[in-house]
Amino acid sequence: MGLRTKNEARLARRLGCLFTLITLAMAAGCEEPGSEADTNTPRSERATLSIKLTPARPAPGSIFWAEVHLDAGKQKVYGAALDVNYNPGSAQFLDASHGGFFGKASEQLFATALQDGKAGRVVVGASRLGQRPGLNGNGTVVRLRFKAGQSGVT
Repeated sequence: MGLRTKNEARLARRLGCLFTLITLAMAAGCEEPGSEADTNTPRSERATLSIKLTPARPAPGSIFWAEVHLDAGKQKVYGAALDVNYNPGSAQFLDASHGGFFGKASEQLFATALQDGKAGRVVVGASRLGQRPGLNGNGTVVRLRFKAGQSGVT
């Protein structure tokens, strides 16, 4: 799937590795990284994920959002399961809301949790419900709300 894009790498360097995105699975039409189907799919047709911070440079102690954005390319995506790693010394996870890519709240299953109840990794699952087709296009999968640490987010 090529989910470690140049933009993600640049963002991770710019933020001092505050956030990294690990995709575990994307259902319906997306192949496992490194599989034969994945290596035969042109990069322009692969689904990609990225993270956007709002505001881009949170002040110490301020609230900010990390939005996980999906560009499905030409893939039909029914759901996504991913982990968002963050530095618990630089940010505190507060809560999350669905981003709307998979439909209205009543049309999707959405869940987030800290892995093993510990700070540092947010586990996200989002999926369409029922016998609906997968979606292509792009949009926000999840909005994660954080509080910046006292040293701020650099």
